[in-house]
Amino acid sequence: MSARQLGLSASELRQRLVDIDCQRAEVHAQIEGLRSELERLATERKALTLNIFLYYVAEGQDPLILAHVCREWREVALAATALWTKVSVGKATKSSPDVEKLLHRRFDWAGDRPVSVETARGGNACSDPHIFSIISSHAHQIGALDIDLPLPPRAACTLDGMTGRLPNLVSLRLTSSADNVTATFLRDAPALRELIISTTQARASIVDLPFDRVTTLRFDKPSQYAVRLMAKMPLLQTAELIQDSVGVMPPPRNITLKNLRILRFRHEASNLRFSWLGSLTCPALQVVALDLHAAVNPDCVQNLARFLDGCNNLISLELTTLTGNMAAGIIAHTPTILSLTLHDLTDAHPLFEALGQRHLDAPDLLPNLVQLHISAASAPTNSFSGVLELLRFRGMAGGALQKFAFTVVEHPAARPTQAFWREIKNLECEVEIRGGEVGGKDKLEILPLYSLVDISEDQIK
Repeated sequence: MSARQLGLSASELRQRLVDIDCQRAEVHAQIEGLRSELERLATERKALTLNIFLYYVAEGQDPLILAHVCREWREVALAATALWTKVSVGKATKSSPDVEKLLHRRFDWAGDRPVSVETARGGNACSDPHIFSIISSHAHQIGALDIDLPLPPRAACTLDGMTGRLPNLVSLRLTSSADNVTATFLRDAPALRELIISTTQARASIVDLPFDRVTTLRFDKPSQYAVRLMAKMPLLQTAELIQDSVGVMPPPRNITLKNLRILRFRHEASNLRFSWLGSLTCPALQVVALDLHAAVNPDCVQNLARFLDGCNNLISLELTTLTGNMAAGIIAHTPTILSLTLHDLTDAHPLFEALGQRHLDAPDLLPNLVQLHISAASAPTNSFSGVLELLRFRGMAGGALQKFAFTVVEHPAARPTQAFWREIKNLECEVEIRGGEVGGKDKLEILPLYSLVDISEDQIK
């Protein structure tokens, strides 16, 4: 149809064409905007999918399953090196062309990330020499190694191919089923910092390790040689020990661990004495966590007290299974701590009394205490009067105490009264009191969490 037939002049027709061009440009701009939005959504979908994959793998699942669902999932999985940072083999792992090829690929898919290798999946050690050979060929990628020693001798398994090729090994978990174990392939591991030892015999000892570089030592099972191993680690910063009825053997001579910051100890025996503590000097120690198991042997508290006397930089003390009198006696030797945590405390009143009064003939206990956390099996009728005295002394304006938490595991015989909360309303510290659990056949009433923010003016009038 011509412009004359449309009744339009030439100028009007040109304007019409300009309007059409503008409309077309707007449509193209909208298309580009939608395309960008679709690309953003696709990217976010892949990121969300990857996060789900990471959670899946964190639960111990095999990422290989994800790569066989669909093409998109396979692309996401194979492009994510973080999914392939664990290689686990066990007794059921047998070499074959497909298995060997897949094992090599798992290391390749990890890219530049350190790989954690486990050779005894489910507690059943791999016994195929070809599998160990493949692992050895990727030694430079290993960042963490979980291994049972000695290796199966009949299968001629060896990891000697790792010797001098472990530049990235940071963590080593070693399970031993023999009295003495050699691991010459581990001698040259310059990055090794964490050593976790799980022995199946209390007398087992480990040799041929670069102990001089280790900063963290953990025992999953008791070993009487624990302290003697610590003596070989001048850079040790964290130590976690376990004791059984055999006990812990002191080193031939006293040792100073000048870098030790954290010491944790639990036990599986009732004859606790802590005699080995007399062999240790730890001038930099800051955190101590010990299970006292009610300490039926009087030497236990005495040895612990003598050890704590030399810990002048201690800031945190955590003790488990003890009486209020024991706790009061022990903290008299830890004047510098800022945080005190006591689990399974019985007869807490002597401790509250000791912490809640000024000592005229001696320095006050724990003058700088900032946090106090206590859990007790029960709360006798005098418990909260002791708590109140403690809070009056330490929780007032200008006092160091910032948080007090008291948990009663069983049904409490006493509870905080309105008068109790009225008095501590003006305190500067935060107060939390919990209590009551299910016991016997009947469900006991739960004493709720109390804090100052839970108490209104109407409740305390």
